[in-house]
Amino acid sequence: MKKKILIGIVAVIIAGIFVGCGNESSNNPPEQESSKKEVKKEITFEEIGYNKDSDKNRSFIVYTDTEDNDELIKYARTKAWTERRLTYVTFVNSKDPSKVHENTLYQDFERGIMLEGIITDKDIVVGTFRKTPNGNEFWTEKGGFSVGTGEEVQLETK
Repeated sequence: MKKKILIGIVAVIIAGIFVGCGNESSNNPPEQESSKKEVKKEITFEEIGYNKDSDKNRSFIVYTDTEDNDELIKYARTKAWTERRLTYVTFVNSKDPSKVHENTLYQDFERGIMLEGIITDKDIVVGTFRKTPNGNEFWTEKGGFSVGTGEEVQLETK
């Protein structure tokens, strides 16, 4: 009889251990569980082309995995700009060298800065940020000077 009681107690203890191990997340309050699910995805920004001509105009080609205009503009504003010069930041969603060529070594303004012939597939352009010589900022969604599409909107300067 003592042997059966001892076996019963051990069985209850072992069952309790297994049930407890598989149910750890149920001890967390509901707000902690939901906050675990709301992990913000990190946005990718990778500079794949850069040109600065002798007049200090700049053109950046940036690969990204987002189409959030606010995030793109926020990032573009971190790029170098020289007063009384142009800065372009063109965002693309592909790094395929047959669709977007590096603009770094070009000496001419049209290719190095304006990206003429650099982007061969206009569908990969997410948008273009432009900062003018007087500091005005413009955004063109789904296009820009590099592909000749999209409507340019002036941004409020921050």
